[in-house]
Amino acid sequence: MTDRRTPFGQPWVEPVRRARSIHIQNVVFDELKEAFEKRIKVQGRILNTCPGGYTVGLAGLVGYLPKNLHKSTSSPAAEPKIGSLLDFEVLDLRGQTSEQAKIILKSV
Repeated sequence: MTDRRTPFGQPWVEPVRRARSIHIQNVVFDELKEAFEKRIKVQGRILNTCPGGYTVGLAGLVGYLPKNLHKSTSSPAAEPKIGSLLDFEVLDLRGQTSEQAKIILKSV
């Protein structure tokens, strides 16, 4: 391995290869399609709030959890905490690839 430097004398850093990340996202998308078809639970993390619900991280993809489909264990009105890991059912999955994916979730 050679010591490559930028014109400013800093170490050269190779850019992240987008093709690999797209491949991984497509694998995750295929797994979500299978979970949707077979009604298998998936785990995701609440990322933040958005109009009418929450965004949920699913192994690199982002889904949508409407507020009315969130089932709270503590009280019906309790909102999920940002960063909490929950189980979900995939209610709707549209798109042919991970980049086009529209994922609607329901907490279980």
